[in-house]
Amino acid sequence: MQFKLTMEQEIIQKQAREFAQRELEPIAAQVDRDGKIPPDMTEKLVKAGFLGMLIPKQYGGSEAGVLNWVLVMEQLSYPACHCLEAMSNNIVGRAIALLGTEEQKERYLPLLAKGQVIGSYAFTEPGTGSDPKSLVTTARLEGDSWVINGIKRFHTGGHLDGPAIIFANVDDKTTAFLVDKNVEGYSCSKPFELMVGKGLETVDTRFDDLRVPKGNLFGEVGGGFNILFSITAEGRVMLAASATALAQAALDEAVKYAKQRTRRGVPIASMQAIQWLLAEMACRIEPARWATYRIAWLTDQGQDTRMESAMLKLFASRVAKEVADMGIQVHGSYGLTKDFKIERIYRQAKMFELTEGSSEVQRSIAAGSLLMR
Repeated sequence: MQFKLTMEQEIIQKQAREFAQRELEPIAAQVDRDGKIPPDMTEKLVKAGFLGMLIPKQYGGSEAGVLNWVLVMEQLSYPACHCLEAMSNNIVGRAIALLGTEEQKERYLPLLAKGQVIGSYAFTEPGTGSDPKSLVTTARLEGDSWVINGIKRFHTGGHLDGPAIIFANVDDKTTAFLVDKNVEGYSCSKPFELMVGKGLETVDTRFDDLRVPKGNLFGEVGGGFNILFSITAEGRVMLAASATALAQAALDEAVKYAKQRTRRGVPIASMQAIQWLLAEMACRIEPARWATYRIAWLTDQGQDTRMESAMLKLFASRVAKEVADMGIQVHGSYGLTKDFKIERIYRQAKMFELTEGSSEVQRSIAAGSLLMR
């Protein structure tokens, strides 16, 4: 058992850290205000090699693996500024690479790796939330086309051209489809104004007799559950890496502030109460980081990590929120102002307890898996 990154992994991690410091940190506050990532960011991510990390080499990707991708996402998340393409193109690309037909792979994977399209996936619905047994969106086969009707909520990147993995009800069977966005029968709302996740641009997506070629069936009729669980398991590991990065950023900001802020001419870092907060923050981050690396590694070994990824996200999201809260405490009232990065970190941390399934959902997944053993 090795608890050390390889030289290659350390290089990848270093490159991602330098990219984040150079390209994301300077714009993070602006993105938080405007809710938009600059349009040239996609090209920069492509040049850095971060969009095709989970896509096979024969389709233009680097096939770097989940652990290496997680190392990158951890560094890209540190500025508290989201990179939609690095998240979605890799998750959707890996799903197509593992479960798609050869025609689907050749059609979509090179475009995803080059950043020429933005992938996405959508399951949640306005009236049913994320309950897989209450799916309202329907699909029926008419000749050589599937006809889809329904609405998806919180569809991140749903308004951006590219393939979307959409889940629909086919004769009471949850089924997945690859849908080209922004075609006839496909429409989107304006992006939600969210407290967190600025730059992700989450929308409602509506399907009105959307016709999808028969060959765009993703997997088999009734196979949607397994596809959904596979996608969300990897998404949860990625979110755990992002949550850990945010917690680390909170700790670093707290340490910096504690050294600079003085009381009676002495830095508050000398106060035991502050030192204990900093120590507590560090003690929570370390296990979250190594648990994330371990489960990413297990995923690379081909193991089913649905239970482990649910437990990981539950734990890492709680670490992010609690550590951010302690970071605010170190800053005192100044932590409530937008003059300090900790305020943005504190808001962003809450997101991880809700996205890709709330903490309550993660508990249900973990408990269900335990009881089935």
